[in-house]
This record gives sequence, C-alpha cells and structure tokens, in this order.
Amino acid sequence: MEALSTTHRCVAPDLRGYNLSDRPEELEAYAPEALVSDVLAIIEGCGTEEATVIGHNWGGFVAWHTAMDAPDRVSRLGIVNMPHPWAIARELATNPAQAEAAPMSACPSSWRPTRGSISQGCRPGSGIRRS
Repeated sequence: MEALSTTHRCVAPDLRGYNLSDRPEELEAYAPEALVSDVLAIIEGCGTEEATVIGHNWGGFVAWHTAMDAPDRVSRLGIVNMPHPWAIARELATNPAQAEAAPMSACPSSWRPTRGSISQGCRPGSGIRRS
C-alpha cells in the first residue's frame, strides 16, 4: 500500500468482526448486503462517487458483491484468492463436500445458495434463499 499511496488514495479497512473492528452479535449484520453497505460508506466517506475496489479472501467475496450490487460505484475490481460468487454458489449447492467444508456452513440457511438458484443462472440475488 505504501507504494500505491504515492499515486492513489489507499484505504484498507478491517471487515466487521476482524481485528479491532466492531463485532455485532446479530448474524444479519454480516450478510453480504450489510458488508457491501460498509464498503459504499467508505467510498462515500472518502468524498468520491466511485473507487477501485480490491479484496483478498473474504474481502474478495465482499468486493465481488460490491461490484455486482453497485456497479456504478466500482470503477475497477481486483480480486485475490476468491472465485466468483456464482462459482461458489454452484459448488455450495451441488457439491456436498464443499458445502460441509465452507465457512458459510455456519451461516444461516437463508444466506446459502440453493440448487434452484443454480438453475436460474445464479443471477445476483438469485443464489440467496430468503426465509
């Protein structure tokens, strides 16, 4: 980040629940929509309409969702060590070993993809089953 900061404004927040960030107790506070809203608030807080968003690991998941949910706010997207959410949804819905091993298996079932969402082409939002 030091090298990038000579030509770019760099912000590296901790996601909710990590390091010294807030740790809300309710699970819905960790839903993709809530995490995307955090990223959008950071972009807005920096005084800009859009940003290059780069995410690693779970941050990559959030970055993917930010770009899909608010494409007008993400000028460029960089992802490290995280497949596209549709690929994740496909594997979680069709591969029992992946579904069992995924950290998402501890999340509420309303956040998990369903086999039906895969047949719908995993459009944004279609991979989430709401209760």
